[in-house]
Amino acid sequence: MNAKAQPQPAGWSIESWAGFWAAPTIEVARMRIPLVCTSSITGYWPRQPEPVCGVADYCQHIVDLLTMIPDLRLKLEEHAINGESVFAR
Repeated sequence: MNAKAQPQPAGWSIESWAGFWAAPTIEVARMRIPLVCTSSITGYWPRQPEPVCGVADYCQHIVDLLTMIPDLRLKLEEHAINGESVFAR
């Protein structure tokens, strides 16, 4: 996933992203995502033709993923930050 936000909100970090995905819950996603994402957030997922744009749609996408796959866990393998862009794999 590649998330582009400008600027990174207080409370967001690659470490907090990794911590969330180590044991995500729908409740935490609904509570935390609106607090740490800016309105310009754009998420890109493999095999999804269009990006997910805006806090509400981004949050809903995460909730939908966790609803479909409740035991989903992601491990941060690598990341890069370049100005306002963050790439996490």
